[in-house]
Amino acid sequence: MDETTFRILETLSSDLSSLVTIKALTDRIRKRHKTAYYKNIYEKAKNLEKEGILKIRKTGKDSLTTLNFDSNIMTSMLSRMEHKKKEALLKRGGELGMLLSEIMAYFQPFNCLNSISLVNPLRNMTLRRAELLFIVNEPLQSEMLGIHSVMKSLRSAHQLSINYLILRVNEFIELLKEGCYNPVRYMLSEQVAILHPESYWIGLKKALAEGCRLESAEETNPSHMSGVDMTFNLERFGYTEFGSHAGKGKPFCLEHTLVSALLKGGPRRLNTIPAILAINQKKKRKPSYNLLIFLSVKYLKAGKLLGLLKTMNKLERGKEIKSAIQTLESMGIMMERVDEKAIKKSMEVYYGY
Repeated sequence: MDETTFRILETLSSDLSSLVTIKALTDRIRKRHKTAYYKNIYEKAKNLEKEGILKIRKTGKDSLTTLNFDSNIMTSMLSRMEHKKKEALLKRGGELGMLLSEIMAYFQPFNCLNSISLVNPLRNMTLRRAELLFIVNEPLQSEMLGIHSVMKSLRSAHQLSINYLILRVNEFIELLKEGCYNPVRYMLSEQVAILHPESYWIGLKKALAEGCRLESAEETNPSHMSGVDMTFNLERFGYTEFGSHAGKGKPFCLEHTLVSALLKGGPRRLNTIPAILAINQKKKRKPSYNLLIFLSVKYLKAGKLLGLLKTMNKLERGKEIKSAIQTLESMGIMMERVDEKAIKKSMEVYYGY
């Protein structure tokens, strides 16, 4: 793959939500790679259109460009692009290169893996951290625990903060379908698919075919959620405080909202988390315990979450809760004490336990 083709595909694949003019595409490439010339980008884009890799639509004086996911070779081209991105990371060497090599070696034998991606690796490495997205097919619980065991070893071996999110394929696509903010969206824009990249792009192609708008998003810290947004979102998910009614706020996903409550919600909201999980377990879009675990570990509230889930499991048993508890314990999380009496009362009030 020549460098201009690579830069065009890399830039367009970082934001799949809209068409861009060739001028805007040139500007974005220049911002990412320091240099870009309109004439070169225009000529290469037209050639890629002839090959069926890009779609270009003329609107007035502008030529609007996007990736052509109707093409049979699109996912193969994007897979080659991902290999080139991965090779660039390996050539950098250092701790990032070592971590990348170890991940590929350890996880190659795992048959349940659909793909593994490193999220924004260069920026995260400057912050002495790494973040991974695992997309899995339908793994056995033993396979999931195997992934956690390997990651626990990698965390011990590297002087980095390593966080990872594991999602089943259908869970991944359901989160992409949501019209509100969720952390999966920011992971899409600056990722490198380091294992099974074609499977990764086949999954995104399926999401697009099912009507998902794959808009990129900035990472949002749940501790920064405003009071209005928290009240608004807690009401969306079934919790209303006496005497309060939220105005219109920005919609966030359930898991981001609950971790925000863990971080800054106070005892009353904290103790209502099990009831909110139980209420939403009966809805079409059920809680993603994998996403909840990822966020709670990342923002250092996993011990509190484990305490809440263990108490919830005494009142409302379910395989999802049991599996989440098993996962947290396999990661070496130590349970923090919670107010069992207050949690039981909130379950009675909000869930009718």
